[in-house]
Amino acid sequence: MNRSSRSVFRHPQAGARGRFLLVLLAVWLGGWAGRAVAGEPNTPTPATPEAVFGAAKTLYEQGRYAEAAGLFEALWTNGVASVALHYNLGNAWLKAGEPGRAVYHYRLARWLAPRDPDVQANLEIARTMVRGEPPPAPAWWRRFLERWRLDEWTLAATAAFWLWVGLGVAVLLRPAWRERCRRPRQVCLGLFLALAVGTLAAWSLHPRPEAVVLSRDAVLLHGPRDEAPEVQPLQPGQELVVLERRGGWARVAGAERGVGWVRTNHLGLLPR
Repeated sequence: MNRSSRSVFRHPQAGARGRFLLVLLAVWLGGWAGRAVAGEPNTPTPATPEAVFGAAKTLYEQGRYAEAAGLFEALWTNGVASVALHYNLGNAWLKAGEPGRAVYHYRLARWLAPRDPDVQANLEIARTMVRGEPPPAPAWWRRFLERWRLDEWTLAATAAFWLWVGLGVAVLLRPAWRERCRRPRQVCLGLFLALAVGTLAAWSLHPRPEAVVLSRDAVLLHGPRDEAPEVQPLQPGQELVVLERRGGWARVAGAERGVGWVRTNHLGLLPR
């Protein structure tokens, strides 16, 4: 279950902030990876994110799953993110008996790599552990739409549109190209319309932000206050839709007994 072939650690949007955080991380975690594996509490060893990642994998292979998850989490907390990191975090939390956190990190990995079969397979395993039975298989059209992120659908539709516009401008500037560009323009227009429909359909699958319950103490309440009547306890790994956020509370849907409020510190919020 533990994948080691991927070595991209920085979040794609981290940029200069990511490089700065990596330096801070190397200083802050200096020696932690070495102490965790070699048992030398007083010998600081400079550690790159790759070294910390490797130390976490070693802990995982030794069966020290919670400790491995702690190292992986330290990387993520300090701005490091990749499919491999979230995939291995999911594996470590799953082995440590925390299927809720496993579902959360597999969802993050799937958001980064929606077509990765390993991520999808392990997400289904974690969901089965949460539910006590395999989740129902999604319809084929839903599987097709979810093979691409919403931003990928949007980017593809935008590219087709501007290619169609560019060919139109070319025809205006060079009227002799009108016949030559007729078929390519028709193809680009048709492609744009198909991708636009796909973008709207993909958005309709997740029109609101989603979250995963992380805490065993999460309780759904009738209002955004601790004194509100209880609706039901929430189970780690439950996947909910966030309807509204107010301070440290979120109004969510998707629980068995309907809509209610839960503290956001019990949830892992997912990107859209």
